[in-house]
Amino acid sequence: ERPSHGRRAAAAFALRLCVPAPVGGLPRLPEPPTQAAGVRAAHMGVHMQCSMAKVFLAALRLQALLVGVPAVASAGPSGGPGAELAPAGGGGAGEGDDRGSVEVVVAHYMENTSWVKNYMSLGVKFSIYTKGQSTQAEAVEEVLPNVGRESHTYLHHIVKHYDRLADWNVFTHGVEPAWGYRGGDSRSGHLTDNITFADYLRTFIDGQDSFFVFSAACQLPKGLQVTRMGILTRSLKTLSSSACPVDGQQGWTDWWFDPKHPHHRRGAQMRRFYSAHIAAGRRPSSAPLTLAFAQGARFAVARDRIRRRPRESYAALLRLVSAEEDPIEGYFLEAMWYDLFHPERAQVRSAACELPAAPGGFGMSVWDMYEVAARRLRRGAATELLSARPLGDAYLGGATPSTPSTTSTSTGTSTTSSSTTTTATTATTS
Repeated sequence: ERPSHGRRAAAAFALRLCVPAPVGGLPRLPEPPTQAAGVRAAHMGVHMQCSMAKVFLAALRLQALLVGVPAVASAGPSGGPGAELAPAGGGGAGEGDDRGSVEVVVAHYMENTSWVKNYMSLGVKFSIYTKGQSTQAEAVEEVLPNVGRESHTYLHHIVKHYDRLADWNVFTHGVEPAWGYRGGDSRSGHLTDNITFADYLRTFIDGQDSFFVFSAACQLPKGLQVTRMGILTRSLKTLSSSACPVDGQQGWTDWWFDPKHPHHRRGAQMRRFYSAHIAAGRRPSSAPLTLAFAQGARFAVARDRIRRRPRESYAALLRLVSAEEDPIEGYFLEAMWYDLFHPERAQVRSAACELPAAPGGFGMSVWDMYEVAARRLRRGAATELLSARPLGDAYLGGATPSTPSTTSTSTGTSTTSSSTTTTATTATTS
């Protein structure tokens, strides 16, 4: 018989509560190291409900195929409160669209990509573009030359599939998503606060046609930096799941400065790049430009949002990053993806997040920033006592205290792209 709308809707709603399951296992729920028996029992109840819902919905799909009724829900890790359940087979993604409803574009070099199996569920397609050798051969979309960092991979995908993009497109590195960032460590997962990778797979949350989580910001042309507190420590009392910290300015560190950072070394060039390629059509300006961005270049964008710019706009950027293995434009684009996809909300017009006021000079050194952040956390913003050392270990990979000169300028022309937050180690991994 034809499956009733009510039964399909019930199964789809149940799947919204589920999160990705490891291969051969039950859905995985985040659990603290120790739990009371009652909490564990509640979690097991959700596990069983999720598993039963998946089996039931699969049976309904088979029924639907036999009687010619279109399948209704493709859920899985994209499910969650406020998420849309995409129709199977593309869900109205446009004429000729065969890339599905949710597609994850992975910029890969030599990382272990076995983690993608945890998310290969209904409605999620993984396309790995490798510049090395992938451990997940069945998901490899194409082998690319090792040029242009992740920006080359992302732009290549958009240009190639512009006319048949998925409804919802997630762009990410090949490293397994995990909390935190450790300078120079290619295993850094770049998640902040309570954000999970499953959040990026949930489509059109609260009606939004993109999902960006801002974990850093820079001010050009000086190249000043500010960091989200939730990527420095998980001991915050106000860890959030939102694009910006829920504490507003208090959710960020003080502004800091590193003379080796590419945003400083090429700050004036980066400002001109933004005017020429991101905010094209606006009168060039030398005024300071502040850009909040997703450190690690992970974000999700709807097909129609991407298509607000013509294909040639992306093709022009692709040409700029295709000549070198580690082009400086790749570092520029990491800070500009949000503005590229949201020209009507470009940060040259309005701020993406509430940030601390930038200093008149060059701000404090990196280590001083950790000291000040630790003092703020000890005054009650954290759930435990913290010192500057663990903050520095988590973010810079054990950097030693240093006080860079504050007399540097932003007119450097060195081609070196080493940095405390973006290093040559990660440059070749995408």
